[in-house]
Amino acid sequence: MSVIHYGATSVAPPTAPPVKVPPRSRLSHQWIGADGSVWELSDHRSGVFLTQGAVRGMHTPAHTTFTTMTPALSGQRANGSRVLPRECAWPIHLYSDGSSEEWAARDQAWWASLDRDVPGVWRVTAAGRSREITLRFDESEDNFVRDPMFFGWSPYSVRLIADDPWWYGPWVSRQFDNGTQVAPFHAGPQGAVIHIGSSSQLSSASIDNPGDEPSYLVYLLHGPFESATVGIGGQSGPVTSYVGQVPDGQTVVIDTRPGAPSRAYMVARPTSTTGSKDWVNQWSNQTGQSVYSGLTSIAMNYPLQAGKQSPLSLQMVGAGSVEVVHRPPYRRAW
Repeated sequence: MSVIHYGATSVAPPTAPPVKVPPRSRLSHQWIGADGSVWELSDHRSGVFLTQGAVRGMHTPAHTTFTTMTPALSGQRANGSRVLPRECAWPIHLYSDGSSEEWAARDQAWWASLDRDVPGVWRVTAAGRSREITLRFDESEDNFVRDPMFFGWSPYSVRLIADDPWWYGPWVSRQFDNGTQVAPFHAGPQGAVIHIGSSSQLSSASIDNPGDEPSYLVYLLHGPFESATVGIGGQSGPVTSYVGQVPDGQTVVIDTRPGAPSRAYMVARPTSTTGSKDWVNQWSNQTGQSVYSGLTSIAMNYPLQAGKQSPLSLQMVGAGSVEVVHRPPYRRAW
């Protein structure tokens, strides 16, 4: 009797299409120390880098809520809140492949960048956008488990404090002229995406605050002019007025930020790229001549509200221009 064998031809299943992975990027951490030194904390080749421990300080800051309770009502009533200084922590690994002397030199240089009184800047870049926070050194545990001189490495737990708890983005700048076209500004340094509007007329002035918190303005009144009035809220809003001859090439700075060392002073007109460190240093130079006596009305405590565009009240007698700038505060590092 013959036997018939039934078989099927083996067919390979279809190949699945390749998975498309969206482009990803890592956070970049940079420390600009109290001594001006710069440390790339995301690059292990630098010899000082963040490890995969618990980095603290990039999320929302702690706060205290003020409440009242009464026997007549259930629960409590929230009366407001205050954000506390931000506590930050870095798990650091410091090493050197060289001699013990080279490791010691790197270790000493690192600790020279941290100071309990003089702050440095922690810069975090995420997806091409950078934010910064100012930190002072707080403390570090004294816990050596190996001889760092011999092995050439040591882990450190570094704790820092941000007296100002906000992360700050790039400067927002708008320039408004008084009838004469003003040359546009150029882009800031690498990583600083500066929001600069084209030159506009004083009568149609406005500025936005992309941050998470209210932001206070700095007005740069560029000469020549005889008087100027600035404020938030359009023509009906509270204003600060200055009266006095300001020649071409000079700038009156009106700084409404709380805690500013001087609220009104005159400096040489800034010439560096808008948003750069040199630009800030030029107009925030406190060696400028005080012109506070020239203020005829004062309205300093009026910030831009978060996430909104606000109309401005700007008037000037003369051929000068008004530059309105602020640095928006954010709750998080990205």
